[in-house]
Amino acid sequence: MFVDEDEIESADATISYDEETEQHSIEFSLKTNGKVDREKIEVYKTYLSKTYADVILIIDGETM
Repeated sequence: MFVDEDEIESADATISYDEETEQHSIEFSLKTNGKVDREKIEVYKTYLSKTYADVILIIDGETM
């Protein structure tokens, strides 16, 4: 989903699994061209939250 976005230059994800809770977490880092608006960031977070129990979204070095 993210690689097709014009404003995304690169993406990196670290996924972990908690055996105790049996849930996955993701730390997702995006490098952009600086043209990502707040509405699009919320779409990203919502999308990731549907799959992962815990989501850390970092855009251009800033945690959202």
